[in-house]
Amino acid sequence: MRTILYLIRKEFIQIFRNKFISKAIFAVPIVQMLILVPAITIEI
Repeated sequence: MRTILYLIRKEFIQIFRNKFISKAIFAVPIVQMLILVPAITIEI
């Protein structure tokens, strides 16, 4: 349990230190939704 908490804390420090990572966390899922959702069709 201590190892998991250490890793979580380390990752949050890394996210807040690097501005690109914090932007990518929100941008990548939005881009994926914009690209992949129109590609899903029920028609054969």
